[in-house]
Amino acid sequence: MVWSLEERCCRYSWLGAGAKICKSIEAKKDVHLLENQLNELLVARHLSFSDLQDIKKKLIERAILLKNKTPKSDWPLENLQRELEGVICTMNHMKSREMRAADGCKARNHLRSKLSNLKTRPEELMKLIEEQSGVVFTAIHTSTGTFPWQTQGYGKAKRNS
Repeated sequence: MVWSLEERCCRYSWLGAGAKICKSIEAKKDVHLLENQLNELLVARHLSFSDLQDIKKKLIERAILLKNKTPKSDWPLENLQRELEGVICTMNHMKSREMRAADGCKARNHLRSKLSNLKTRPEELMKLIEEQSGVVFTAIHTSTGTFPWQTQGYGKAKRNS
């Protein structure tokens, strides 16, 4: 019996390289289908393939602007609080992923670099919140992600003063 290259690759995928070749052949089959889907989407949205580069540039510019946005003192207090909660939650999630899922050194270093970039953001937000509301933050607040405005006594104490 004579087998085609595809059949040999799939039958002997236990060799390691065969699995990669088999996946490569499957991917080549999908290229035509995916090109058709792309063309249909472009036609439906009245776009051409050349428009995609401009869209990509605009998206990159917007992402950079959003990434580098700095909290302003004229933001409402509630927005600053929600922002701080989100950043601390993200940091805690990344720490747990680093401990749990990062098998290799490269993956751990990637998560650590993201964490170090995020660490300055909560400090800025905490300073602004302290200026606006007088809340004093402790290390427990940042480590647990539970803040004074999330507790029952915060609103009552603020109203009475």
